[in-house]
Amino acid sequence: MKTKQKNPISYSRLLISSIALLIFLALNFVLVSAQASAAPVGGNPGADSYKIAVISDIHLGADNRFDEFQKNKPALANLLGQIKNSDNVAELVIAGDLMDQWVIPMGYELPSSLSDYNDMIVRNNKEIVDGINAIITQGKTRVTYVPGNHDMLFTAAEAERIFPGINQARDAAGLGAYRPTPQIAIEHGHRYNIYCAPDPFSNSALTGGESILPSGYFYARIGITSFTEGRPKSSNTIPEIGTKGMDQVQLSYYNYYLFWKNSLADFTLKDSFSDKTIKMGIDGYTQTFSVNDLIPYIDKKGKFTVNLFNYSVENWAKRQAINNVPTTIDTNVALNEGALAAFTDEQAQNQYFKQDVNMRVVVFGHSHAAKLMTDKNLNGQDVIYANSGTWIDYNSNGPSRTYITIERDSASSRLTVNHKQFNLDGTNTLLDSDQISSK
Repeated sequence: MKTKQKNPISYSRLLISSIALLIFLALNFVLVSAQASAAPVGGNPGADSYKIAVISDIHLGADNRFDEFQKNKPALANLLGQIKNSDNVAELVIAGDLMDQWVIPMGYELPSSLSDYNDMIVRNNKEIVDGINAIITQGKTRVTYVPGNHDMLFTAAEAERIFPGINQARDAAGLGAYRPTPQIAIEHGHRYNIYCAPDPFSNSALTGGESILPSGYFYARIGITSFTEGRPKSSNTIPEIGTKGMDQVQLSYYNYYLFWKNSLADFTLKDSFSDKTIKMGIDGYTQTFSVNDLIPYIDKKGKFTVNLFNYSVENWAKRQAINNVPTTIDTNVALNEGALAAFTDEQAQNQYFKQDVNMRVVVFGHSHAAKLMTDKNLNGQDVIYANSGTWIDYNSNGPSRTYITIERDSASSRLTVNHKQFNLDGTNTLLDSDQISSK
């Protein structure tokens, strides 16, 4: 895809992929020169007119000792208030990772039910929950929720309980894709990530067939534990393994082994990898696990095996089918590239623009790497991919407090997509903008 960005920034995601962490210095992307705007989100429709606002990756947490979203809370409350008071925002789409059920230290005592944990999140983020509910209750602007990976266990019933009347876009367990019009698609983007897409198969024998959490859930818990411990010096090691004589499946497990080996070199821990330190009580998991349970090793037969997520290599194609992935992604490509922001961006073309010639705009979240990119579809028509970014306090992938707006001008048959940053003083900075024909 062609990008209009100009100033280099590095891409990494502390709690999504160690691959991105290890190579972020080599991956450079850019942002256009920022253009300050004093106009609030609502304002005069003639000056700041649009129909849809898209936000994602807010990461509302339950405990301020490890939450990623604290300092930006007043800004988001302000934005929600402006949307409520606006006369020209027809819809607010929350494209996943609204509730954070993943960023939890390994030894954290979870409440007896996920509903109780959701209530902890609500109490800790009352102004945000109240702001969303005020928009819904007013009835002037539709609010649509699409699941992300960090809230894939936030069920439709729970979403309705906490946000009564919210519209929900779901197409599989822990997933959703929303089309406000036939030309616009909005989803979180974790569907295509082997570490973050729902996995109902790999641990089904252990959980009684009730689980969908992927390995990335455990990665997130290990990552935040390392962070809260200050990334301590550690004597933990992972044995070196060679690849001689391995078949294709075993080589794929080797790539998965490297993912954990590289991750855990960065996410150092005080406790031994063999200690049972990962407390669960969620998604069908009743046991307490060790870090070693996640690391592939060579068994007595000379083959790779792993205690948790065994057969995750072999069942990747089946996972994609049940998760409604249109274009199948190769296992090794998924293992080696799936967690990178650039790979997520590419799926707009692979899964949408190459599949549907009517599609003009695709918006993802997930990577925390806000951007706007232009390209062509199979018919040579202009299309736009946008990433809505994140609202976490410190974002190593670029600016925070970002969102996307989409406006269709029926008179001129034009679609305008804006990439904005909401400022702490209640104004907006226009980071990028493009316009294409909707015909």
